[in-house]
Amino acid sequence: MLWVHKNHPLTLALNLRVFGDLGLFKDLLGILHKVLEESICGHYLWTPYGYWWTPNGRNKVEEVVAAWRRAADISKAKIAVERYQNDQRYQNLHNQVADLFSEFLKSDVKFLESGEIENISFAAKFCPSIDSKYDKATLICEVIAKRIFPRVDYEEYKDISEPHYAYRVRNRLQKQVLVPLHKVLQSSSVNNAVERKKSWSQNLNALNCLETYWEIYNYRCSIIDRDLSQSRLELFKLYMKIMDRLGIKIDDRLKLPHQVIAFLNNTQGSDEIAELQWQKLVQGLSNKGKLRICLAVCDSSLSMIGTDKEMACIAMGLLISELSESPWNGVVFSFTDFPKIHKIVGESLRSKCEFMRQMECDEKVDCLEIYNRVLEIATTQKLNHIKMPKRVFVFTYKDFVEAFKYDWPDDYTEAYNNFRKRGFEFNVPELEFWNLKDSIAKPEVIYSPVKENQKVGIIITGFSSNLLTLFLKGEADSRSYAAQFQAPYGIDLQSVPKLLPRVEDVFDSAISREELESLVLFD
Repeated sequence: MLWVHKNHPLTLALNLRVFGDLGLFKDLLGILHKVLEESICGHYLWTPYGYWWTPNGRNKVEEVVAAWRRAADISKAKIAVERYQNDQRYQNLHNQVADLFSEFLKSDVKFLESGEIENISFAAKFCPSIDSKYDKATLICEVIAKRIFPRVDYEEYKDISEPHYAYRVRNRLQKQVLVPLHKVLQSSSVNNAVERKKSWSQNLNALNCLETYWEIYNYRCSIIDRDLSQSRLELFKLYMKIMDRLGIKIDDRLKLPHQVIAFLNNTQGSDEIAELQWQKLVQGLSNKGKLRICLAVCDSSLSMIGTDKEMACIAMGLLISELSESPWNGVVFSFTDFPKIHKIVGESLRSKCEFMRQMECDEKVDCLEIYNRVLEIATTQKLNHIKMPKRVFVFTYKDFVEAFKYDWPDDYTEAYNNFRKRGFEFNVPELEFWNLKDSIAKPEVIYSPVKENQKVGIIITGFSSNLLTLFLKGEADSRSYAAQFQAPYGIDLQSVPKLLPRVEDVFDSAISREELESLVLFD
């Protein structure tokens, strides 16, 4: 909006009516205050730091601070007056905001008097109180009060001085308009009206996304001297923010693992349909060579029962077990002090999920024991390097440092030495630690405690359908004859910008509403 004010000030000022019609009165004040802040920031307001330690003690300090605050308020008021008198664009904006508030407040008072309180707007709720921060900075209350109680319409104001007139109408605005309307806005009838107006707030997602696009633009302008991989991860977070706000789905044709399990748990869901969806998913990923030789560790603790985290944990553990090749096919590790490798039992998808729910679970898992068990199976069955598991996935709701029984660097160092002694120095499985609990954050690379700067895993934090789809898209075809164009650790950062709509399309979406048809370009 600041850009619009700088480049199209008349268009912004003359289209503010739309904000009022949509009940966005808070945004009206926000725009006005932001525009005025440019002038305030250009002035130096003296701060009495030299008085903090004085012989008179705390009382003197409080007196000085109070005096400084009064001086700051006076200075801001002077700035507002100067800006209003000398800047025609700001004057137009200020007048339009005051006109809208006064118009809606007068209308609301009439609705209050007639008992039509369901038609009352939010103007009183967001109109600044007398001497509030917004009022002191913009002097908007005095202008609104004078529009509601003009001299020409009230005999008692015709012969008094201007300062006295301003003082009286400001008080009258507070007592006769704002206070009564504030009280009625708390009633149930008005709250019901609020519910009817919520639909517009959902349409603000597109407008909010424009702000995120602006963040992306500013970030791109500042990454010249930054690490490229780090910059991609920061941009990835911003892209995910847009996708979540707009509700963009990367691929609607194929159900994701947790969605199939959720459908299975739905009382209206069909086991047969869920089975077909699951088979289609597994077959599709298998045909692409995804997750062929991997293992999963599933945290099935009681605190996760019935949650989205539980469905994600079970779904991903089961998916990885079914995509893996022998001897790792159909098995999963328990999340315990002494983890066991379980053969998943069950003839149906439902029974397999139930088996995984019933697996033993502890607060922490012994990671070294998992490495040792993998090495034991590889040695016993005389597996070659190609058959060794590439990664071990850990699905949990715990943080990385809290999940393991012992320090992971020590476990990895010992595991590396054990693998090297058996001729598997280059086959220690990488660790993919997926913390399902927290909000989505940038992936963190895990570095080897044995070899400097060697990446041996990643920590993924948060869970969403879009994040999981990006992960599955980023997974390389792990067949030995397939070309390897794997994204870093399976997160397809490169494809994200291609999945997003153009900023022009988002802007069109933001304003292509019935409520915004009256917008007109004036300059």
